Amino acid sequence: MKLLLYIQIVEQIEQIKFYNPLLSLLKEESSDVVVYELDNFSDSLLIGYANRLLSEAEKTVVAIDITVEGKLNSLGSLLSKIVDSPQNKLIIVKGDKLRLNKILSILHHIKTPEITQEIERIQQFFGEIE
Repeated sequence: MKLLLYIQIVEQIEQIKFYNPLLSLLKEESSDVVVYELDNFSDSLLIGYANRLLSEAEKTVVAIDITVEGKLNSLGSLLSKIVDSPQNKLIIVKGDKLRLNKILSILHHIKTPEITQEIERIQQFFGEIE
C-alpha cells in the first residue's frame, strides 16, 4: 500500500481546512494511494488508525502543513513512529514550528512554500512518473 499522510497543525480547530487541491488531485489520479488526513485536534482513535496505516504502508509521503504555532497535542506518538522508522518515507513540511523542527532535524525532509507544488515529486516517489 502507498500512503499519503496529510497533517495540519493549527492554533484553533476553526482554522482546519477541509479542502486541499493536492489531496483531491491525488485521489483522482492515483487510485492505489491511500490518502489519510489528520490534524493536531484529531482524537486517539484517528491517530491509532494512522499508526496502523504507517505500519502497513510500503511507501509513505508525510505532508505536514503548519499554518501557525499550534500545539502538537496527540500527534507526538505518530511523529515518534515516523522518526523511529524513516525508511521509505518522504517528508514534506510547509511552515515552521520550533518543536517539530527539532523532531524532524534528524530526518531528511523537504521544506516547501506550498505543499501543492510538490505533486510531481510525490508521484515520482510513488513510482507513477518514470
